[in-house]
Amino acid sequence: NYVLQASDEERLGIYRRLIREEFAQKKSLIILLPTIAEAIKFYGELQKGVEAFTFLLHQRMPKNAILDACQKIIKETHSIILVATPQFIGLPRADWGTIVLERESSRNYKRDSRPFLDYRVFTKFYGAEIGTKIIYADAMVRTETYHKLQNGELNEYGRASFRPLFGARTQIFLAERQTGRKEPGLTKETLEFIKSIRERGMR
Repeated sequence: NYVLQASDEERLGIYRRLIREEFAQKKSLIILLPTIAEAIKFYGELQKGVEAFTFLLHQRMPKNAILDACQKIIKETHSIILVATPQFIGLPRADWGTIVLERESSRNYKRDSRPFLDYRVFTKFYGAEIGTKIIYADAMVRTETYHKLQNGELNEYGRASFRPLFGARTQIFLAERQTGRKEPGLTKETLEFIKSIRERGMR
């Protein structure tokens, strides 16, 4: 299984290439999104040029629309792309090649009610059961996902970027705690830095 950390625009470009690769191998692709809004957005971006073979499923669709889409997904003989919220991961097809857990850091993958399921954990076992590869993707993946990459449990997909995805200048101040003295928790240097930022009208 793999880790993909890149900007939204870069990930969409990678998915378009992945779709072409999967279709060439006669494989289908599932892209899971944690929220309905994100699923609709990604569906709109990824269906271009392959509209006939791209399907959207989320829990707020009318029941007859869900049933119709599910029947088409199961019966379609061509490879497909399923963009969906995680409730629809179990649709039966023999050609699933890859499952992408998009926005894998989102808390929305965890259910707050019974059965208190974390779909990221479920996807791991489901993917192993049906023999697909899984890509954990986000602009900034979870610490535990990065730790698994470092330990060799996961591999980089393509050229994963683990640099900060913003251009802010970063400066680190190290401070030792002084015990037994009533002093601020911040160092003199840090307080002076904050003061200078405020004086320049920055936040």
